[in-house]
Amino acid sequence: SYVHASTLESGENICSIKLPSKKYTDIESMSIGPCNTDRTTVCLYVANIGNNLAQSCKGGSCNEGRRWRSIFKFEEPNIRMCSGEVEASIAILPISYNDIAS
Repeated sequence: SYVHASTLESGENICSIKLPSKKYTDIESMSIGPCNTDRTTVCLYVANIGNNLAQSCKGGSCNEGRRWRSIFKFEEPNIRMCSGEVEASIAILPISYNDIAS
């Protein structure tokens, strides 16, 4: 999976960042915020929190899908200076949902 930066006018792709997850990628949301407490840099937070496999559950507790999800955090690239695929140092912040069986 990739995160793409596009122009507002035409939607043309400016650059792309490849996310590290090779399987179980179900991106549900993306946000922007400070990278650290001193707020000197801006990061993108990409929520890999979807669980499409759980849609097969019918009522009650669900044991399908994946228990662990994650948020990918990386510094926002300077779109004025990027093109093609851009390398990014991506932190993976794990999230666990305890209602899903291991």
